[in-house]
Amino acid sequence: MCAAGRCDEVSDELSMAIVEKRGEISRRMDELRFLDERLAHLSGQPMDGAPPRSLIVFGSIREEDGDGSL
Repeated sequence: MCAAGRCDEVSDELSMAIVEKRGEISRRMDELRFLDERLAHLSGQPMDGAPPRSLIVFGSIREEDGDGSL
């Protein structure tokens, strides 16, 4: 297209594609950071048979103690 004198169109399309790909990479990096945090949390869980702490917090009640206390 550039050889045919339509370099502006190529540049515009390339610029938009770069922005889209960078956004996709950023989203994937956020997902990987989140997963890494979860894995780090899980790796710190006791291995002595004790139940794991809850990863999900509902309102202000955690399921850590089993009785709803914090």
